[in-house]
Amino acid sequence: MRLEGNKSKFQPEGKEVAVLKRQGFTLIELLVVIAIIALLLAILMPALQRVKKQAKGVVCQSNLRQIGMGANLYAEEYDLFLPRGSSGTRAWYRFFMPFLSQKPIDNDYRTVDIYRCPSYPDIR
Repeated sequence: MRLEGNKSKFQPEGKEVAVLKRQGFTLIELLVVIAIIALLLAILMPALQRVKKQAKGVVCQSNLRQIGMGANLYAEEYDLFLPRGSSGTRAWYRFFMPFLSQKPIDNDYRTVDIYRCPSYPDIR
C-alpha cells in the first residue's frame, strides 16, 4: 500500500472508490425539521390565542372608556345631567353619539364600533 494524491492509506491499490456528493436533504432530515416546526407551533398556538383574547378585552375596555368620556362631555354640556333609560324615542346611548370620536352612518348606532365589543359573540 502506498499513498498517492488523495487516496486513503486503507484503499487498496488499483481500486477507485466513488465519492458520493450530497445534493439535498435526506427524507429523515426533512421529517425531523417538519416535526420540530410542528412542535414549536403546538407550543406557541395557546399563547397566541391567549394574547388575542387579551387584546380583545383591551379593545372593550377602551370602548367603555370612550363611552364614559362621551357621557362626561354630555353631562358638562347639559348642566351635569345624564339621560336615564329611554327618553321618548331615543335610548340613552344615542344621546352620546355627538360626543364620540366615531360618527354613525345614517344615524344608526350599530355602525359605531365603540358600542361593539369584539369579544362579544354577536351577528352583524
